[in-house]
Amino acid sequence: MTTAFKKQMLLIGPKEKVMEVSVSYFGNHNYKITQSGVPDWVRFKKTVRWSDATKDDIGRTHFLTVELEKITENRTNAVFHFETDWAIGRGDWNKRSVLDAENLLNHLHGLLALRFEEPKTQILQPTQPTEREKVVEREVVVKIKCRYCGALNDQMAHKCVSCGGPM
Repeated sequence: MTTAFKKQMLLIGPKEKVMEVSVSYFGNHNYKITQSGVPDWVRFKKTVRWSDATKDDIGRTHFLTVELEKITENRTNAVFHFETDWAIGRGDWNKRSVLDAENLLNHLHGLLALRFEEPKTQILQPTQPTEREKVVEREVVVKIKCRYCGALNDQMAHKCVSCGGPM
């Protein structure tokens, strides 16, 4: 008996890159490629082993098929088929297998969105400053006293405007 489910997702990213990331991602989660029709589909296999209460070594096989279809340059339709040889209703191990597979698919979806999503640009329109925001510009003129006659002269002056003495 087997358990199977199918999940369809619209993924962000060009088809070839989505396939490349998917192969790498599932490979990192111990899924091995068994058949490939890259860039359109790929089939993975994973064997999970554990010991039950009787200390018997138990192994279950999971199969995952990824089918991709280009929608636009940066959008790809993906169909994921998950199968395991563990029958529905056989306890926590079956539920865990399905949940693990769904979590992997959701994580892959988020990973692709982060990697290929176009940055959102925001155009800011100039606004008129409010009364509070108005900037008052002032020109400050510095005057220097002449040491000979005491007259006030511009800071940049080389000679006193009154007596002609050097500044």
